[in-house]
Amino acid sequence: MGIASLVLAAALFAGPNAAAQELEGAWEGTLDVGAQKLRAVMQVTPSGDGLPSVSLDSIDQDVHDIPGRVMSRSGDQVEVLFISVGAAYKAKVAPDAASMVGTWSQGGREFPLTLVRRKAAK
Repeated sequence: MGIASLVLAAALFAGPNAAAQELEGAWEGTLDVGAQKLRAVMQVTPSGDGLPSVSLDSIDQDVHDIPGRVMSRSGDQVEVLFISVGAAYKAKVAPDAASMVGTWSQGGREFPLTLVRRKAAK
């Protein structure tokens, strides 16, 4: 990613920016990898450099806090990288920011993954 892209991404996620706020929170979905269905929870939180931090829990694999990073955001498109597991999630955020529909890529394979915003506990 070039410097201009980094500056643009930082501007999109800086401070009280609506683009950053619409991604913050917990998102959940199920990754269908054929013989298995793997529940996932992605948590997006603000960070000091303006780009949100991401962590992913793979519930059915009992793997927690896989670090991720929002790498790009353009309009309703978002890309999150999970370097430690060699994966990426590219998605389109719904206009109401209640869901993301995209593709999980890992190990040279791609799987559809829809994430839905988790409702806050009352």
